[in-house]
Amino acid sequence: MTNQIIMFSTQAILIAILILVLFKLRKYLGLSPLYVTLGVFQPIQVLLASSIYVEIIPGVIISPGSVIMFSASLYAILLVYIRNDAIEARKVIYGIMIANLAMTFLLYIFGIQLGFSSTLNFLNLPLGIFNQGARVMLSGTFTLFVDVLLIIFVFEWIGRIIKYTFLRIYVTMSIILTIDTLLFATGAFLGQPNYTSIITAGIFGKVCIAAFYSIFLTFYLRFWVSDDHSKTETTKPLRDIFYALTYREKYEIEKQRLVVVQESTSKAIKESEERYRTLYEDSPVSLWEEDFTEVRAYIDNLRTKDIVNFREYFSNNPEEVKKCLNFVKIINVNQATLKLHKAKSKEELLGNLNNIFTEISLETFREELILIADGGSYFESEGQVKTLSNDIVEVDLKFTIISKDDDRNNNCVAMLAISDITERIKAEETMKEKTKELQQSYNMMIGREIKMVELKNEINELLKKEGKKAKY
Repeated sequence: MTNQIIMFSTQAILIAILILVLFKLRKYLGLSPLYVTLGVFQPIQVLLASSIYVEIIPGVIISPGSVIMFSASLYAILLVYIRNDAIEARKVIYGIMIANLAMTFLLYIFGIQLGFSSTLNFLNLPLGIFNQGARVMLSGTFTLFVDVLLIIFVFEWIGRIIKYTFLRIYVTMSIILTIDTLLFATGAFLGQPNYTSIITAGIFGKVCIAAFYSIFLTFYLRFWVSDDHSKTETTKPLRDIFYALTYREKYEIEKQRLVVVQESTSKAIKESEERYRTLYEDSPVSLWEEDFTEVRAYIDNLRTKDIVNFREYFSNNPEEVKKCLNFVKIINVNQATLKLHKAKSKEELLGNLNNIFTEISLETFREELILIADGGSYFESEGQVKTLSNDIVEVDLKFTIISKDDDRNNNCVAMLAISDITERIKAEETMKEKTKELQQSYNMMIGREIKMVELKNEINELLKKEGKKAKY
């Protein structure tokens, strides 16, 4: 019996490796070699299931055709479904069914022909091989069709309960092979005295071989499929029962892939936002992110009152400029802004906005309003702001609208960049004062020289009048 177990194991290993290698090579050879191999299995497994049974342990008699080869065919179909889809699995089952039906008919015809007196039977083949073979083939064809339908439904249903690949495959195949044994044995051996023992031994053998093939298939799916996932195009197979099953597994795979993509994208977006916030917060330039949406709405309302020249309007109505200032919402400021205005926190600064404006600041803000009214997007100028301790800071401002008039949410968001140029202005003022002093000194020196020349000329004139020689 040990020898029989070794032989069974060897057969199962060879068939499993053959199926997996042929499937792996489909990228280069297509699936035809695998389909042909499964087709060749059919007559061999029918012959074995009709005639050869082996006792592997006391009281357990199984056929290698039914347990080894037929189970391998179902695993091949499951593999095709998992890695491709039900449409591709349909091609396998349709091909096998057509071949089996043809073989059933031929076996029946050959059985009739063997009964003719003119037929020579050199090997003395019993007529039962053909008659029982046709019955086994017909039962196997019907059972296979039912198995393929059930294997997809059960595999999907089990997948909702069991997430581990091996257990999912093993439980699925154990259920299917048990049902298969009941249907096949009933169709092929009902009425025979060993009918019950065939069912019992068949279920035992197929549940055992299911574990064996599940290990091979799990190993393949986990470690040997990095580059062989393929997709199959389908064109309106609405009348095909497989159509309802076609995309279930693909949907699950694609859903998992999308989850990974979304997680990766979310992580990239989060990292990008963190980099932006770091650059924003740590920028040496004072940055203001401001919402001018209400300001633009107010300006649009003024436009309905036939106000066209907004420069003239805001120049003549300075209270309107201050009114618009209250419509501005500060979204965010960075650390350089707090340092510029000598604020301890953003809350302290944003709660005292009116205290950081001077008359010159309001003139700059008026230019921002005119820019928005005219549909512009950028301007820069020099201006002035105050700190919370009432120190005047000379600044360079760059004002940019970062959402346009055609923004679908009608938002108007602006970015204001402010650089402290107080030291530069002081240096320029100092330079002007020094230049003025130098000019004054120069003018004084030139004036003295001119005076000396005039005095010398007067002396020379007096000497000439006295008839003396000019001294200078």
